[in-house]
Amino acid sequence: LSWYTARFDGVEARLDFDPADPQSAQLTAIVDARSVSTGDLEFDATLREASWLDAERHPQIVFTSTQIEVTGENTGRVFGTLSLKGVSAPAVLETEFYGGLFNPLEQRQAIGFGADLVIDRTEFGVGRLPGNFLGDEVVLRIEAEFLQEEVMAEVYEAPPKDTGRYTGVAIALHWLIAAILISIVIYGWMLTNERDAGITSLEQFNELKSGFNWHKTGGILVLVLSLIRLGWRLTHPVPPLPAGMKAWERVAARITHIGFYALMIGLPIGGYMAASAYGSEQPILLFDAVELPKLPVPQTEAMQSLTSTMHGTGSWVLVAFIVLHIAAAMKHEFVKNDGVLARMIPIIR
Repeated sequence: LSWYTARFDGVEARLDFDPADPQSAQLTAIVDARSVSTGDLEFDATLREASWLDAERHPQIVFTSTQIEVTGENTGRVFGTLSLKGVSAPAVLETEFYGGLFNPLEQRQAIGFGADLVIDRTEFGVGRLPGNFLGDEVVLRIEAEFLQEEVMAEVYEAPPKDTGRYTGVAIALHWLIAAILISIVIYGWMLTNERDAGITSLEQFNELKSGFNWHKTGGILVLVLSLIRLGWRLTHPVPPLPAGMKAWERVAARITHIGFYALMIGLPIGGYMAASAYGSEQPILLFDAVELPKLPVPQTEAMQSLTSTMHGTGSWVLVAFIVLHIAAAMKHEFVKNDGVLARMIPIIR
């Protein structure tokens, strides 16, 4: 008197589909008859018996398409042959195309379909009950998602995998600056902590003074290399941002790049100002040997405190930018898979 619902949990299907020529599509679907499920284990076992699906002798239900007919913008009929319980008969799928999207979890294109297939169960010898208790008509409702083996970005607007890369000079400067920058930030924190813990000997004082000179040397190197990097960027084209990026992601990327240049140039200058705020008893020695001239800033405790605080705060801002930069690179590589990381690490292509 009412519809009874069951499902099949074991389904495999292959679809050869060209959106530009849907009538040429080929579909093969294989259903494991043993996977029938109604929520009633006892009735599931009954459906697998010989009088119903005969799942032991005929474990597979197979549909193979023979012809495609387009009936609307997103609808069509798939004509084919259904093989069930050893009997093959013509069958027609009334289908609806849901569209296509890039699946970030599978890193492939996905297209979705819904379809209805109406069959006469008696034609396949499925089920026997006395009287008219069981209707002959069975409606198979199909919801399918197919993963593409080849990306078709022009049809489904998936973000294309980037093929550009930075120049060799830009790549070398990027990693050299990154290595020096991270090293001097960590080294600067270590020196500051040791100094703040208290100096107990002249030897320790001289070692700290030498350490700070090497920290300053690293800062000068970062400043010079960053100016070279900026000049190179302004005179050499850089790869465009991936087409799949959202507007806010593009804005964030631009702000991050500008912020990095501001920090890579501003922090060394701020450090130079902080070092210049001290008197002649604390010279600035490049490579702990060559004395550099001090900037014309007031050599007062107030200036020392202001510039040192700004320099220390700037180092924490830099760390935050580095963390965000790494997180964004990982997202591009492992979530979007758009090839952005390969711009700076070509060997991972």
